[in-house]
Amino acid sequence: MSIRKMFRTFFITSTAVIVVWCSSPLVAQSGSNSIPESKSEAIQDSTWGDWNFRVAPYVWLLGIKGQLGVRPSPGQLPYLPPLAVQLPNGYSIYDIDLNFKEVRNSLKFAIMLAGQYKHERFITQLNISSLVLESNAIAPFDYVFKDNTLRLAYVGGDLGAGYRVVRNKRLEFDLLLGLKFVYFKVGLTTKIAGTIPLSGIVSNWWVDPVVGANFVYRPHKRIELVAIGDIGPTLLNEQFTYQFATNVNFIISRHLIVSAGYRNYYVESPIKEAIFTGTLSGMVVKFGVQF
Repeated sequence: MSIRKMFRTFFITSTAVIVVWCSSPLVAQSGSNSIPESKSEAIQDSTWGDWNFRVAPYVWLLGIKGQLGVRPSPGQLPYLPPLAVQLPNGYSIYDIDLNFKEVRNSLKFAIMLAGQYKHERFITQLNISSLVLESNAIAPFDYVFKDNTLRLAYVGGDLGAGYRVVRNKRLEFDLLLGLKFVYFKVGLTTKIAGTIPLSGIVSNWWVDPVVGANFVYRPHKRIELVAIGDIGPTLLNEQFTYQFATNVNFIISRHLIVSAGYRNYYVESPIKEAIFTGTLSGMVVKFGVQF
């Protein structure tokens, strides 16, 4: 069985699990580890249950590794066969490998925000990240093209809703279904032989259903160890995404938190539609509020 088929099988199975958990009357029963009925009881020994909304802007110290796909249509980005892999259908592929320092030096714009809302056993969460890179070093155009400015714009996010299968002051486990959206745009302005101006833009976007899970462990009332992940193999399309992240949350006060961790985000799509295929990964630092 191929990896893609395995992921699709996992997608269907996980969806079925969520449906069963949400529809079963057994999950509503309180066990010995269930949340206290009174909210004040929870607050007495921990701040863990003392919030419904959590919003956290964050900084993603990411690197980018993958490939840029370029269409051969007129008016699109130019390509140089000696510097790129030219496929039989005319598409060209450029390798891209930027560490965080290179991304930082090319960064023109960035906004990143994560949020959660929880009520009893139900949870919704949103994660959005957007950045614009502008550089003359992202791809090699130096031999024929001069005064190059290559701009890569990315907007991605995911919205999920789910059920808290395990819910107590030490441990939480959530299963979620949701949507992930991805948008890439690559633009180039340059001069052929340093004299003839040339520019082009190519873009692509898609929406992917995903299934995910959250795991939270609290060794101390002010510390949360968190692991999250999701996969987006679709049943109707070829696009494929997955992400996983781990972080440590420090609850400074009733309304303030700070977090540090690592996030790895992978996107893939067919070459006939691809603008970028690869991985965005790096350290994440969050500063948030809860109420």
